[in-house]
Amino acid sequence: MPAASTPNDRESDKIPPRGTSSPVYTEEEKNKITQYIRDLQNDLIREFLSSHGLVKGGKKDELCDRVEWAISHGIINYSDLVSYLDGIAPNSKQHVIVYDGPSDEILQAWRDPEIAKTKLKEQQLIDQVDNSLPLILPVDLKISLVEYTPGRELKITAVERRDYKLRLEKKDFSEEDGGRTIEYKAYTPEVDRGIFIFTWNLVTNKADLRIAQLPKRSSYEVAEERFGRLLQPALNLGAFPKHDIRRSINKLQELAEKGNVVARPNGLKYLSAGGRQVDIKGPTNKDSVLGERSIDKSIINIRKHGMGHIGNFYWQPSGKIKRISDKEIHFVIIGKKSRVNFRKPTKKEIVDYVISRLREYSS
Repeated sequence: MPAASTPNDRESDKIPPRGTSSPVYTEEEKNKITQYIRDLQNDLIREFLSSHGLVKGGKKDELCDRVEWAISHGIINYSDLVSYLDGIAPNSKQHVIVYDGPSDEILQAWRDPEIAKTKLKEQQLIDQVDNSLPLILPVDLKISLVEYTPGRELKITAVERRDYKLRLEKKDFSEEDGGRTIEYKAYTPEVDRGIFIFTWNLVTNKADLRIAQLPKRSSYEVAEERFGRLLQPALNLGAFPKHDIRRSINKLQELAEKGNVVARPNGLKYLSAGGRQVDIKGPTNKDSVLGERSIDKSIINIRKHGMGHIGNFYWQPSGKIKRISDKEIHFVIIGKKSRVNFRKPTKKEIVDYVISRLREYSS
């Protein structure tokens, strides 16, 4: 007799054999997939429709209805949508953990295609090399794609289901009961799709882990550990030391002081040698912390004698960035965590560029 199913038995968690079309999605997952598509900007939906030879004109409701019509008529399937969502995931709100590379011994091993292939086989990941598994809401964190370019790059993408409660303050209410006031706080259950993307440049021996924004009060350190366990024993994430990006906070402020505002410093927190914290904020989110002569000298002095702890910046649309975006890029450097938080959906090219510059400024 087959074992009784449990709440964790999910059809979409069953990895299909190599060469088959897709996993089988639950109704909840199908609804989530279409919701994610509806949440996209119009130009992204049009891009998807165009890539499948479908009409891309019309307003948002028309675009989304056309996608659902194409599914119902077998022109596209849900795995096509998931693969597209995976492709644009690097453009989401995200936290980026910045690493230096591991020892030369580990690096040379992964540069060797035969050794790398053996390691991937040991972890049963060889079928995922350049062969995406279009997972949407797996119960446990799962690797969906491994991209390995011998001697150049290793990229690993993983997906997980995230269940959390969203606070609805406007739905709060209170009532009197026997002379006491009872307050009720409202929440609604939510389900989201979490994406992890680890990229290791085998040429420069630099790496980073990009984690799609977690629900409030979640720990990125815990998420990082969860992802790290998934890679073992093929790859030990603990062998990658965190890159110290604190000095990039000092450098970006110094550049702004000299009139070269690469990134406008809107909020800064410094630590003194004695462990004291100094917190500086602009009057609004559109202003720099600099701009008042009476206190600028003090701010400059704090920068010279302190170490950047947290930096809230707006990268300016100039130079290479201007060719990609004409808007400021809002990001926060969490220095002691070696992490950069991109507060809004941000194109992958911009994230790549900002991270590379922060590495440069922190050297």
